[in-house]
Amino acid sequence: MPFPLDEFEVIGLNGTHQCYTMIPVQCNLKEVSFNHLFPLEVTRALSYSLTLAIAYIQSRGYLHRVLSREVYLDVYIRNTLVKLHFAIDQLSIDEFYELYGDPDTVQITKRDRSPPPSNIPAKAVVPLYLGKIAEEFTLDDTHVLLSDFGESFNPTSEPRRSEDCHTPLAARPPEALFAPQAPLLFSADIWSLAKSIWEILGMKAIFSSEHYSSDELASQQIDILGPLPRDWWEQWPERSEFFHADGRPTKGRYVWPPIEQAFEEGIQNHRRVRQVGEYWSEESIAILDLMRRMLTFRPEDRPTAEEVLRSEWMAKWCLLDFERSWNSS
Repeated sequence: MPFPLDEFEVIGLNGTHQCYTMIPVQCNLKEVSFNHLFPLEVTRALSYSLTLAIAYIQSRGYLHRVLSREVYLDVYIRNTLVKLHFAIDQLSIDEFYELYGDPDTVQITKRDRSPPPSNIPAKAVVPLYLGKIAEEFTLDDTHVLLSDFGESFNPTSEPRRSEDCHTPLAARPPEALFAPQAPLLFSADIWSLAKSIWEILGMKAIFSSEHYSSDELASQQIDILGPLPRDWWEQWPERSEFFHADGRPTKGRYVWPPIEQAFEEGIQNHRRVRQVGEYWSEESIAILDLMRRMLTFRPEDRPTAEEVLRSEWMAKWCLLDFERSWNSS
């Protein structure tokens, strides 16, 4: 969990926004893994570290402004930050420039090419990237921080419905569409966590972010995971756009591969081509078993974060590399 160093408010046309200053980090997992793959031991340690953070928050609560709160998290790979190996404030200014170089700047121009007003700077500084590509990650880089708690809430004192889930569409749990009036609970975290772990393992997300509607996403989830619960299936008015009454996909649409094939094509094959190691048969079986359980349609049937930590894959493979990451740092 990041610890706030300072806070301030930004007041503008869209209202007042509370902002917090945190310690510098390398990067988020999304930007560092774009078109790149982590080493095997790094994927295991990252997956365990992220799951452990979720388990801690859900079991202990989140302390904020002297209020102890259980929180629902928007678990998303872009919200997972990687710690630096060292305290950057220990560097002198000269050492900082020697390590990271001069800042990159871009000229500020108006769309009509006329000179900018006098109150606008001539150049803007590009944010400094402190990270590295995924292939260069070691176990020292697997200590993560969760960020972006803007959607956090207490399910007991601040109940929300599933239809109020604001998780990005590709990571949104199916109850948001099929059980919109049901309470939004911690099990929604588990669905998003599974998607994040899948992205850590390979290059391709399990569910596409290119869908334009919840119904399109639901059809992909069914292709990959199998049939919906019967009551959800029968109450889904748009199902005929994607499936026949007997569950067969309608003709002419793209049919997404089932989860076993998606794992082979979206994870294993990419890892072979990039020569960064692949998961052997026994571990692959354990990974897929956990993914199926975490991506169960019924939210009440998904494991808790603690149960995820006790799963075969986490206990037999991930825990060892997670412990090694702390011993090596």
